[in-house]
Amino acid sequence: MPRQARKPVPEDNNQVIDLQWTKEMEEVMFNELYRQDQLGKRADAGFKAEAWTVVLEKVQGVYTGPLTINLVQLKSKEGWYRGAFKDWKWLKDQSGFNYDEGSGMIVAAREAWDEVIKVALHLFYKGRYLHILL
Repeated sequence: MPRQARKPVPEDNNQVIDLQWTKEMEEVMFNELYRQDQLGKRADAGFKAEAWTVVLEKVQGVYTGPLTINLVQLKSKEGWYRGAFKDWKWLKDQSGFNYDEGSGMIVAAREAWDEVIKVALHLFYKGRYLHILL
């Protein structure tokens, strides 16, 4: 599950409110990132500051909760999905793994999973985390 941003409740700094991302917020974020890319607001290292500002305004516009969303929360959400996609691509390219069009899932025999788990544990040990759900 994606990490969720937290902000202290003004009345009691010991409590926190979770920013609950909705499907609509995520859809608005990615649609606007795509639009910003089409407008040339993306460089090799990522999106330009003005692109993130527009995306933030759009996401805040559909958010109905009590928090003010900040750029760190926005970039964290996008980064989580970017990492998950890289892991998905890596997984589907492993020996014995295939993408099943019907289910929309990556499938493999138990033996292939066992080998990937060995590699995944090694990668985690080396400081890389894979988003593999077993």
